[in-house]
Amino acid sequence: GNRGRGGGNRIGGNEEGGTGGGAPLALPAPPLHGTGALPAPPLGSIGGRGGRGGRGGRGGRALPSAYYLDGGRIGGSPPRPAPPFRGGIVGARQQHAGRGRGCGRPAQPPASPPPEAPSWISEMADAAGVESGGDTGFEWWRAMYRAGHGNLHLEYKWQTTMSVPYRLKDDWVVAAKMSMTKVVDDPNEPAWAFLDHFLAGLILGCAARGGEANQVAIVKRMKSYIDGDIRRLWTDAITEAERRLSNLREAQATSGGRQPQPPEDVDARVNKPTPTQRKAIFLASKGEFSRAMAALEAPPLAPGTDATVQRLRELHPPSTDVISDEVRRLAKEYGANDVWEPAMVAAAIRSMPRNAAEDRGGWRSEHYAPFLGDNAALALFTKLLELWAKGEFHPSVATLYAGNRLQALLKPNGDIRPIGIPDARRRIAGKVQMMKISSDLAKHLVGADGKAVQFAVGRKGGAQMHATATREYLRLHPDHVVISIDIVNAYNSISRAKMMEAILRLPEELRHILSFVLQLYDGPIPL
Repeated sequence: GNRGRGGGNRIGGNEEGGTGGGAPLALPAPPLHGTGALPAPPLGSIGGRGGRGGRGGRGGRALPSAYYLDGGRIGGSPPRPAPPFRGGIVGARQQHAGRGRGCGRPAQPPASPPPEAPSWISEMADAAGVESGGDTGFEWWRAMYRAGHGNLHLEYKWQTTMSVPYRLKDDWVVAAKMSMTKVVDDPNEPAWAFLDHFLAGLILGCAARGGEANQVAIVKRMKSYIDGDIRRLWTDAITEAERRLSNLREAQATSGGRQPQPPEDVDARVNKPTPTQRKAIFLASKGEFSRAMAALEAPPLAPGTDATVQRLRELHPPSTDVISDEVRRLAKEYGANDVWEPAMVAAAIRSMPRNAAEDRGGWRSEHYAPFLGDNAALALFTKLLELWAKGEFHPSVATLYAGNRLQALLKPNGDIRPIGIPDARRRIAGKVQMMKISSDLAKHLVGADGKAVQFAVGRKGGAQMHATATREYLRLHPDHVVISIDIVNAYNSISRAKMMEAILRLPEELRHILSFVLQLYDGPIPL
């Protein structure tokens, strides 16, 4: 069969839309089982193996009695049953782990087998003075946080699966509810929020080998977390992250601080797509053609040097504004009227962009999708966002959720363009807030003559509308000119105090967003 985009084995019509291969047979063709856009072959064909990916394929033929059975081996034999596990069913072999929705292969093979935990990591774990296992696992984590190590995960970039393996979704919801319950029940204890923030990195991280090995690793990590062995999870995760970082530093040291480049051999470049090309191919396979083009045209990363770090600091100057206590008091007052409903949170999760990068804790928008099938999980997540937006958490939690992971891109002129990757939950919360106020805010942002003065808020297709109107104006007035103003580092230089004052000038029914905005801009935010 055709090589599918799932686990790398031959796939006969998997969820990505692969088709069976082999000699045509005089049998009516079955429809593809998955959601892929490829048409079914005109004649039945011997389907390739379902491989490790997806639900295999229904494209296989062998015996008429097995014609419509889900993929697996040639002949449509049923997939192997998965063992039961806690809140759901573990089926590591049923979920594809290739470039489709898993981790894919690492860009470069590891320089050496994963080492044992460095001594400093073990010493940190021992410093907590609490054994980990069962309920004591959470107590170990709290002791770690109070010892100053609960935020260590923010120093690394986490590589996690593109989505939660299908057969593990129920167990993932169980694990997420365990951490979110801790956060909601004890909002003044920041240790629980930091654990919940790191949950995706702890459980859904990508193993060095990828593929089936990664699926098996996720199963083991899921069980360890539910059993309370958080110490071992944390130690293994930090050890693997440190190994990746050491390999990257070694590679950058030999390339002048730049990211390792693909081989320059012509045949290698023709036969093996570069990482950028693989990303574009993947996005195009998902129907996201604009993002695929953007990936191909994206500027390169800046070199990982001290000069780049210094330039990033210059582009993010510390705020000199002082937020008054009166503004904070009004934020509490107006924020008390802010209503959060699970239906809005669910809509925000569904509207989140897919196949985006991980945030600082390893979360992707796809990792929240299983909450949609569990009312209790969705209610807990809604309450968590509400407590944060209303300022009910410890101040360190507000800055945790408001932080960004920075990427430094090179401009054509050689300068740095910083791109911030915010926490996924922050983006979800922001979407919920805009759902509440977008239409009313658009009505408020008009000129004295009633005409629109902006095309960003509450204006569907505003950017296209603005560009079309400008071109038409110039067509009607060919002797006129249009001036495009580009303010240097505008968003990083704006006055935060003036932002708060502008919100307080909004109609009273819109001022509840002041509390949410304060969580993002009241004080320095880690980048």
